[in-house]
Amino acid sequence: MSASEISIAQKSLRPPAIILVETQMSQNIGAVARAMLNFGATDLRLVAPLADWRSKDAYALAAGASSVLEAARRYDTLEDALSDLDYTFATTARHRDLVKDVFTPLQMMEKVAPFDAQTAIGFVFGREKSGLENEHLSLCDALVTFPINTEFPSLNIAQSVGIMAYQWHASQEHRKNALPNRPLGRTEFAVKKSMYNLFDHLESELDASGFLRVPHKRPLMVQNIRALLSRCEMTEQEVQTMHGLISFLAKMPPENRVRRSHREKHSDTLDNHQESTDAVSDAGDKID
Repeated sequence: MSASEISIAQKSLRPPAIILVETQMSQNIGAVARAMLNFGATDLRLVAPLADWRSKDAYALAAGASSVLEAARRYDTLEDALSDLDYTFATTARHRDLVKDVFTPLQMMEKVAPFDAQTAIGFVFGREKSGLENEHLSLCDALVTFPINTEFPSLNIAQSVGIMAYQWHASQEHRKNALPNRPLGRTEFAVKKSMYNLFDHLESELDASGFLRVPHKRPLMVQNIRALLSRCEMTEQEVQTMHGLISFLAKMPPENRVRRSHREKHSDTLDNHQESTDAVSDAGDKID
């Protein structure tokens, strides 16, 4: 293990941001604050909350974690709430039709254990009754689900936050034995704002090209494209490369684009095969 690897491995991760989407009850927000502070998390972000997080009920359930409520920040959209984070996990109890990595809380921490200590991580939680929608999940890097009793899968939001925060807190003791899983010399994850700008750029050009021309198919296609890009775990440099690639293709005049049919490509393959055969034959003649 090199000195730089030891330095990275031994530092604790930054405490995760806890993001609640459209929470309906102030008591739940207070209970979440209490669970967070128990395990050293203080960054509470509320996306379009339907309840007052500074009400008497919220403070009563916070049971002394008033500092978390007072420092909580409100956002209009989940995209805004995640914009400065590097890697995010969305919690969900249901199997979804998005193709994303799915972890248990323990597996999640095994995933992030080798991350650089300054990597900004976020845990996202949905509404009390219905959880997160696919449009929310598509903005996150991976999913987390809890292995609980299938006959009574009923965790409230504060319990869910407590499980995630505990798992993060407990995992820090193990980081001293972890090695970074990102190649040396590689820059760190692109922050979510950079990724969302890339989404917007690509989707704008796909709209302009007519690729997303079918209105009723567009939302699912966009979700799948975002899920695909999120799984790539891009760095800032890779995001900039993608912007350049998209811009280059968008500006290229149609007459300069090389469009080759399947038949032409197949013909080239046959020609190459024939050239190889002729070369072998010529070599044989020379030997003779």
